[in-house]
Amino acid sequence: MEYTDAEIHYWKGILEYNISICRTKIISFEQKLKEYMSSKQYLKAAIIKYNISKCEKEMESLQCELATFENNYGKGR
Repeated sequence: MEYTDAEIHYWKGILEYNISICRTKIISFEQKLKEYMSSKQYLKAAIIKYNISKCEKEMESLQCELATFENNYGKGR
């Protein structure tokens, strides 16, 4: 299936936006982790570490999808 330039730009933007959301979540989780570690709330810290790991995996997946998309449809469009 062939996409128009507008569709390619749209889907690339969606992927980049989702990657930026993951980065924002990770930054937020890292701040919470520092708070929980300083107040010795280790159980909450473990949950936050799990959430960070989950977001990192999701971000890696999105970056792979973006790289595949750019490979198939071009970066400059």
